[in-house]
Amino acid sequence: MKVSRCGRSEHREERERLLLKRGGKLAESRNRLSVAGTTDDRRSADYSLDDLLVELFALLELEYRRSYRTPPGTQQIDGQFRIEGFHFLVEAKWPTYLPTEQEIAGFKHKVDGKLESTRDLFVFMQGYRAEVIEQLNGRGTNIILIDGTHLIHVLEGRMDLREMLRLVIDKAAQEGVVFSTPWTAKGGKR
Repeated sequence: MKVSRCGRSEHREERERLLLKRGGKLAESRNRLSVAGTTDDRRSADYSLDDLLVELFALLELEYRRSYRTPPGTQQIDGQFRIEGFHFLVEAKWPTYLPTEQEIAGFKHKVDGKLESTRDLFVFMQGYRAEVIEQLNGRGTNIILIDGTHLIHVLEGRMDLREMLRLVIDKAAQEGVVFSTPWTAKGGKR
């Protein structure tokens, strides 16, 4: 089947229009993220982070289930998505401190009660303590950690959400590294 020049031109114009629209939405999201980062109300910042994740997944037409409680309402899950054939439960937080290993273990406990192949994506905007990352690396865990730098890469258009997730998932699956920055996961240096 041969595509006419006119058809290719229309396809290219449609793609450019979608990229511009996506770029505009990313800029709006980046601005909202900046505002949320300056608030003293940490619960409001957490809700803003939840909304941002919903928007980023929708932008790439990736299915994302927003915050919910498990029956009979005992566990709060901040989000859920599926990529590369695996289900990921999301814990998204934006406090003013770095998480402890016990805090991450508490979320892991939620996931361990689900189907065995379920994985965790822990989004902690402030980052992680080096000793916590070291405790989790190479231990056969099903946790992947990302922070604000990952989301900034996406919001600035350096890579899309799908690419970023695949890079950090691959790094964790292949090397047992639970936290890798987008540039190191790609094999580059900062």
